[in-house]
Amino acid sequence: MIDNRNVKGGPTPADEAIGAPLPYPEGWFCVGTAAQLRRTPVVTRRIAGRDVVVHRTRRGVVRATDPYCPHLGAHLGTAGRVAGEALVCGFHGFAFAADGACVRTGYADRTPPAARLGQWPVCERGGLVFVWFSPDGSPPSWEPPALSQQGFPLTAVRCQVLPGHPQDVAENAVDIGHLAVFHKFYGIEVVEPITFEGPHLHARYRWKQRFPLIGTRSVEYRTSVSGLGYILVNAEVPQLGLRARMWAMATPTAPWRIEFRFATSISATRTRQGSAVTGLATATLSRVLTRAALLIVSPEATRDVPIWSTKTYLEHPRLVRGDGPIGKFRHWAGQFYADN
Repeated sequence: MIDNRNVKGGPTPADEAIGAPLPYPEGWFCVGTAAQLRRTPVVTRRIAGRDVVVHRTRRGVVRATDPYCPHLGAHLGTAGRVAGEALVCGFHGFAFAADGACVRTGYADRTPPAARLGQWPVCERGGLVFVWFSPDGSPPSWEPPALSQQGFPLTAVRCQVLPGHPQDVAENAVDIGHLAVFHKFYGIEVVEPITFEGPHLHARYRWKQRFPLIGTRSVEYRTSVSGLGYILVNAEVPQLGLRARMWAMATPTAPWRIEFRFATSISATRTRQGSAVTGLATATLSRVLTRAALLIVSPEATRDVPIWSTKTYLEHPRLVRGDGPIGKFRHWAGQFYADN
């Protein structure tokens, strides 16, 4: 399920007036879900002021390419279609293979060797599709951790377009101070020290919060951040037999402009192993809970959106004890900018 809210084009005049105190970072950025590409095989997304065309081939391979056909410049997000493993421009029938080479045209006997379609690196995690972007065109030097989807249904996603930057969203993962003040969580514990390992950081928290219908529960959250565009939070509620995955992902589309996606996937634990009936019921319950979680959890998870939309970036913040390792986070974040 996808809930697109306020998905618009480029920045507004007000956004452009703000300016961009932080440049585009490199990394993996979410462009949608695998399920969406099954329904609409060719889609256009925007990363760092550039269009990228994302499509799924007949065999199920996801590819991302430059938007314009190298023949006469037709936009493949408009004129493109999938034919087997090739992306075909509907304007003149030029077809491009997985490596970007032109393999046939709509009428000519020979294909022009120079007619190659630029490719963007792609990966899938938990039913979500990510495209690698680097301002200087560098290839990926790392990937988000692999995920097994066993027991987890397709993700439910809500997307919003707003002013902001991926670093502000990722900084929330270590901003302990705002959890009690802004989100009203209590009994907050840092179960394990926050660690920074190459392009990844890991945090483990426990706090109490109130949920609709089930009341107050103590929940442990294991947060993994990969780059500035991928935040995965794993949580377990053993009393209810539930495992939850929640993603917060910011994709830069223009200077100081992001698409923010919040996604959920809930797995209900089986009560009897080996029972087909129980397995079917559990899978159905997991799908229902995944959609319910998007509606129930996302209002709290996206409470920060108005803050991100209107805040400014302070290069030298006046930090206090209890903030969390903001300084260490920003030093870690510096690796994702070309100048560093």
